[in-house]
Amino acid sequence: MTADVRMWRRQAAVFKRNLLATNRKAFNNFIENINYKENNLKMYRFFSILSNKKLHLKNIRILFRDRDLFSDQRIEKLSHRHNVFRREKELTLGRHREF
Repeated sequence: MTADVRMWRRQAAVFKRNLLATNRKAFNNFIENINYKENNLKMYRFFSILSNKKLHLKNIRILFRDRDLFSDQRIEKLSHRHNVFRREKELTLGRHREF
């Protein structure tokens, strides 16, 4: 091996070591400054990307009139129906507010 090849390999190793150290430092700084209480969904997504897994959020169990609602579509329909009913009730009682 010539001296040029040795010097190139040494410089490549130093560069790789510095690159890993700066990446580790940036990641540690990011982790230290996270507010887990406010950014919980954002952090869940971030860590799922890091672990190379897809995001699977659990459906919220809602008990309504002795029925369990698990699917997103049923929860959405129920929520929409409730909001429409509430809006119609506000209009009939004269409590309508424009946003």
